[in-house]
Amino acid sequence: MRFHRRFLQGLKEEKPEKQQRIFSKHGFEAKRAGTKDRTNKAWQTKKIWWNSQPLEYHSTAYYALVERALRAKFDQNEVAKLALIATSNHPLIHDTGKPESPKTSLPAKRFIEILCWIRQEFQMQ
Repeated sequence: MRFHRRFLQGLKEEKPEKQQRIFSKHGFEAKRAGTKDRTNKAWQTKKIWWNSQPLEYHSTAYYALVERALRAKFDQNEVAKLALIATSNHPLIHDTGKPESPKTSLPAKRFIEILCWIRQEFQMQ
């Protein structure tokens, strides 16, 4: 699920050209692109950016965007899609090995909820 790291970090950048550079990064490089300054600014303003438009941090519109991005990931990656389906109805866990930051742009609970919704739809197909 590493796509979400670069996607979520990129959403914290207001300038489209910088945002695109972040979206193109991978792994730890993408995580580092979400600098403390960028994360703090997003947290303080309670805004992230998509298509040069601000979205409220943790809003319904923001979570809908994350859900669309996750669906796109599974549509483009059959292996990931089959892996999600293979979890059947087992609980999904998102554990980074450390306590979740209150500044996180996507709380683990919401991330898991979205994955479960998507998994359920795939299972019904």
